[in-house]
Amino acid sequence: MGLDDRRQWFIVSAGNDFVWPGPDLRSIPDHDPASVIYGTVPRRFFALVLAHMQTLIRARRLAVSPRR
Repeated sequence: MGLDDRRQWFIVSAGNDFVWPGPDLRSIPDHDPASVIYGTVPRRFFALVLAHMQTLIRARRLAVSPRR
């Protein structure tokens, strides 16, 4: 995913509600051409995350924070 080798987490019980693209996007330093994309999530992993979040949405147990 283009992240460092430290441990990473996905929190599937909480989500953010925001406008895309938004004012918080920053270009990656020393990246040519300028981009805000650090990497992508593998499709199978994203499908698992999405399935868990959809289950929580249906159960009305997903915490959503407005980020505007």
